[in-house]
Amino acid sequence: MKLLFSFLCLVVLLSGCRWKETETAEPLELLPDSVTSPIVARFKNATNITGYALEKDRIWAARFQSEGHNYSSVLTKDKLLSTAMLSTEFPDSLKPDLKNLAINGGVFSNLQKLETEGIFNAWQYKCDYLWHGDTYLLSWKRDGSSLTVNMIPDCKFEYKSYSIAQLPVKIQIFLAARNKELGVLVSEEYTVKIDPQGKKLYAMNVNYLGYGTVLDLLFDDNGDLVATGPFNYAPYIVDNGNKPAKPVDDLSLINLPDNMMKKLTSRPGMDGFVKTQSLFAVWKSVYSGVTSYSASFSKGNESFSYRLNPAGELLTMRYFGSKVTL
Repeated sequence: MKLLFSFLCLVVLLSGCRWKETETAEPLELLPDSVTSPIVARFKNATNITGYALEKDRIWAARFQSEGHNYSSVLTKDKLLSTAMLSTEFPDSLKPDLKNLAINGGVFSNLQKLETEGIFNAWQYKCDYLWHGDTYLLSWKRDGSSLTVNMIPDCKFEYKSYSIAQLPVKIQIFLAARNKELGVLVSEEYTVKIDPQGKKLYAMNVNYLGYGTVLDLLFDDNGDLVATGPFNYAPYIVDNGNKPAKPVDDLSLINLPDNMMKKLTSRPGMDGFVKTQSLFAVWKSVYSGVTSYSASFSKGNESFSYRLNPAGELLTMRYFGSKVTL
């Protein structure tokens, strides 16, 4: 059967600017009309448009006012990649949404309402979330009585882009070489995360031809590959009888080193979570000279997913939960 798989969820629940209403980290300057035209096209009364470059001459972060509200956006010269309405107030009505979830009990701040991509006037939410002494980026949406929640480590910006040409040149060269070498088809869509210190992670999916799979690549701020999906699992692809083509004979592929497992299972909120029931719930990925580990743990409709480097350092973390609300 065709296997669709990616340890790093690149199609995030929400994608948007994480520019807090109270912060002034980078020096702001008035942006030229050639950059701000996507904002003006969407917000006819936009004023005081200032910002700075996230990727030189390619992608910008902007702040502006419209109709009495403060907004932030990430954009190219041709398109708004994300838009958020900034707020310093957090409605009490939203706080019960996390009741009975593993991540309940934190402190909310810096609420943002995010405009859903491609659908004007459809809004979802993001905020800072102080939980067990660390700050996270919490995002959630309601669809009728259904609630879905995502949480990742603190992130100043998180946005999608839709053009490989917007990537750093080093990453473009890597992708071009692998396309020729392996016959992979790289998706034009990718996600960029920028942490509070300004360091970036670039994450994208590739269609790995010949195995019917969707795998992921993760690059750091220098454009170096730091983690991948399991390109090395080809011998174990599930066949039409829903069984592995052969047993996993190298147990190091499906078991985390003890120090990594202890580190993950002792993290906040992990009580009652067990390794997800999947052949690839834990996997040691080796590709292009880079080794990384992925692990997924679940409990009911909640899950924690992690990516680590060989030193056991956490590269990515994501919580996902869903429930029915009254």
